Amino acid sequence: MGWAFGWPLPLKETAKRARQIGLAKKSWDDKRAREEMIMEIVRLDDSDLVQFVACQVDNTIMCIVALCVDEDAETAEEAEINNLPPRKIAARIGDLLDTDRELQWYKDFD
Repeated sequence: MGWAFGWPLPLKETAKRARQIGLAKKSWDDKRAREEMIMEIVRLDDSDLVQFVACQVDNTIMCIVALCVDEDAETAEEAEINNLPPRKIAARIGDLLDTDRELQWYKDFD
C-alpha cells in the first residue's frame, strides 16, 4: 500500500481545462486532451520528481498528479511528505489544473 500527495486529474475536468488554455483542440476526445495536460506537466523543468499514480478518489480509481509518494505508509496520517519538487513546479501545476481542490493524500490503488 502507499499514498500519493497531490491533485486528481478527472477526465472531463482536465480535458476541459486543457482546451481552455490551448493545450488541446476542441475536436480532440477527452482522453487525448488530458494526455496533453499530462505531457505539459512532464515537460516542465525540474518535474522529474512528479509522478502520475492511480489512486482511489471518492470510491473510483483516478489518475493523481503526485508531488510525492509514501509507499510505506498504511494510512494517510502515517504518510510523510518527502522529496518535493521545487515550489515553482507545484505552483505551475496548480495553475495549469486551476483546481479548487487542496493538495491531499490519496490511497494508491494496489
